[in-house]
Amino acid sequence: MRNERCKTAMEKISKAKKYLLDSMRNGSLESFRVGFAISKGELNLRETGRKGEFMRCKKLISCGIIATILVFTAAFIVVAEEKVPDVITIKAALWPTPTKSPVEFTHKKHVEEYKIACTECHHKFEDGKNVWKDGDPVQKCEACHNEATIQGEKKLSPDQQKLNLKLAFHGNCVGCHQKLKKEKPDTKAPVTCIGCHPAKS
Repeated sequence: MRNERCKTAMEKISKAKKYLLDSMRNGSLESFRVGFAISKGELNLRETGRKGEFMRCKKLISCGIIATILVFTAAFIVVAEEKVPDVITIKAALWPTPTKSPVEFTHKKHVEEYKIACTECHHKFEDGKNVWKDGDPVQKCEACHNEATIQGEKKLSPDQQKLNLKLAFHGNCVGCHQKLKKEKPDTKAPVTCIGCHPAKS
C-alpha cells in the first residue's frame, strides 16, 4: 500500500509537470497554478493521519515539487524571451547602409487579423520540406539568407539567389501581397516599393 500511494503521488506530480509544459506553449500562468495545486494536493497525506506514510513519501514528493518548479521557471524564461512585438522593424544588419527605409512589419495583425500561418514566413527545410513548427527557435532571416547583393540580384546564380536576402524578403512578402491582390483587387496590401518602404524623412 505504501509503495502504491507513493506511486500515485508521483503520477500526479507528473501531471503537474505536463500542465507547466502547456504553460510554456500558451504563455499563461494559469497552467502553473493548476499544476502546482496538483503537487500541493499530495501534502494532504499529512492531514489524513497517515503521518508515517507521508514521511516515507516526503522525499519523493519534495523532489517532484522541486522538479515542477524548475520546469516552470524554465518555461517562464522561454516565454519571456520569445515574446514577439506587435510590430517588428525589419532592418537587416547585412545592409549597414540600406538604400531604402526599414519595413514596419505588423506581426500581430498578420497572425491574428490576416490569419497568416507561421510557416508562411518561418521555415527550416530538410529534404525539401519545411519542418519548422510553432515553438521552434526563430532566427533572423539573414542568419541563412546571407547573400547581400542589392542591385543585380537576379543575375546571381540560382544557388546564390536562394541565399540572397533581398530576394527572400521580396519573394515572401511581395509575392504574397501580389497573390492577394489578384484575389481581392481592393486589398490594401502594398505591392509597390514605397508601400513597404516609406520615403525617408
